[in-house]
Amino acid sequence: MSGSSRVLPENDLMNARSESGIIIFNLKKQITFTNQISWDMFNFDSDTGQNGNHKSKFKIPAEISEIYDELESRLNRFAWNSCPDAVYLKKIVPIQDRYFMIRAFIISDQGIRASTHFLILIDKLSIRSKVDLESASGHYRLSSREFEVVQLLVSGFTNKEIANQLNVAESTIKEYIHNVMQK
Repeated sequence: MSGSSRVLPENDLMNARSESGIIIFNLKKQITFTNQISWDMFNFDSDTGQNGNHKSKFKIPAEISEIYDELESRLNRFAWNSCPDAVYLKKIVPIQDRYFMIRAFIISDQGIRASTHFLILIDKLSIRSKVDLESASGHYRLSSREFEVVQLLVSGFTNKEIANQLNVAESTIKEYIHNVMQK
């Protein structure tokens, strides 16, 4: 398959992402802020404390606690003597049978310990299963051209883009898609 890759408009890219969960810790490993998204990601009890504050019932997942510990270690090894802003962590972490991208930063006011916090951004990842097009092609007895059209459809190309790529009319692509759907 040849051709150029498809470029999505900026709004499509932004709308395709889920909102980030946010957790902020102080240096005593106490949560000073969580947003509703992080609260919902981990399915915590939605009851709130007397003051409406979720922090009182927020239990830190062990994997997030490990991120905190790693940031604290990096801060103590590198940052107090140089630049706290240089300490950054990014990793994929499985939590409760789901995958999350964790980005963690140190927030500090020119190295003043009392104002130092850890900001952890949590993005839920969806794992896409691969489509076995070869198997489907054999099972449904697709022609080589039908298979090519299906490959391009799965890659996100529109009928018009596929027609341009294969140097045929858009109506021909619609006919191939109709035939595939019939099979």
